[in-house]
Amino acid sequence: MIFGNKSFFILLILPFNFSCYGIRINSTPVKSVKIIDWNHKDPDTAGKFALNYLSLKKINFVNHDTHIVLNNNSETISALISLRQIMLLYINVISENIQNADQTRSMNSQPYKKRIPTLNKSGEVIIKQDNITPFRLFYDPTHPDAIRSGPKRGYVQYPNIHIVSEITELTEYQRLLNQIDRILSKFDPDIILIDNIE
Repeated sequence: MIFGNKSFFILLILPFNFSCYGIRINSTPVKSVKIIDWNHKDPDTAGKFALNYLSLKKINFVNHDTHIVLNNNSETISALISLRQIMLLYINVISENIQNADQTRSMNSQPYKKRIPTLNKSGEVIIKQDNITPFRLFYDPTHPDAIRSGPKRGYVQYPNIHIVSEITELTEYQRLLNQIDRILSKFDPDIILIDNIE
């Protein structure tokens, strides 16, 4: 989804730290990996995100017709670890949207509004509130939050969240997270990644 910047309220900007701890084991790192999913003619949201982020971080990769090749070096590993942490944050935000999809009254007495995580040009995560997509309306005059007067009397406003879209996006980012883990384990078999955001 693409929305105009003026239509959003920026909630917060999150520069973040990642947690990554390594131990030594007897194994051999690979020099490069081939990734098919990130270079489809019509890649999914997560695949596009990964390529855009690597380009933003000026990570060199070989782009073939059916796949890309990433080389094993410290810059690539650092970028993948950062991308992994971003994926954890995205997954948390989308999961929060799903959990609040039926919340008709939040702290400001309005329905919960969808949160959208995005990256700025510096690679910082910005979480915005979707003020464009209208609330979902369902007729339920007995509901305590039903509208009491006007043309929408008896209707209840539900968050502007569409569960199917959220679950689809969540699945894509979870798959990307798993792909990153597999790539990192091939580049550095000694690495242990911790799933927490600081």
